[in-house]
Amino acid sequence: MFTGYELYFEEPLFDELEFRKEVAVKVRIKERGDVIYIGTLWKKLNVLRNLDKSEKSFYKFLFDTGLGSLNSLGFGFINVKK
Repeated sequence: MFTGYELYFEEPLFDELEFRKEVAVKVRIKERGDVIYIGTLWKKLNVLRNLDKSEKSFYKFLFDTGLGSLNSLGFGFINVKK
C-alpha cells in the first residue's frame, strides 16, 4: 500500500454513515462526448474508534486521494469538516 503499512480491517471502514442523496453529473469527454455519471453525497462518514499511527496514515491517505473511481475527474473526494 502507498502508506507503507499493510492493514487488514475486519470491521467496516466507517463507524457512522449517513447518506444524503444521489446525484447525476454530466461530464464532457473528448473521445466519448457527454457522459452522465451517477454518484452519491454523504452527510457523515465518521471513524469513532481510536486509531494507531498506521491507521491514521491510512485514513489521511484515503481522504486525500478519495474513495471510489473517477478521482481524476473530481469524483470520490472527501472534504474534511473541521
